[in-house]
Amino acid sequence: MADRATVYLDRYQCEKFDVEYFESCELTVRADLLLDSKMQGYDKIHRDILEPMGNKFIHLEHINRKDSPGWFRVKSKEINA
Repeated sequence: MADRATVYLDRYQCEKFDVEYFESCELTVRADLLLDSKMQGYDKIHRDILEPMGNKFIHLEHINRKDSPGWFRVKSKEINA
């Protein structure tokens, strides 16, 4: 995983996981569930980040920036919880 990997969650995903699209927030979710939640599927860049994590939990952080709604930084990944 890249040190500053980022992933995009659309509004539907934010609603599904009960996190903010525009405001600062954090989310812990299994990588495979995040992959499956994208209605039209993720692009190769996102799959390359998330697929190797399998069913591990990842911790995402959204920093409130007006120019980047929906973008979350991957803060950490954890061994299966």
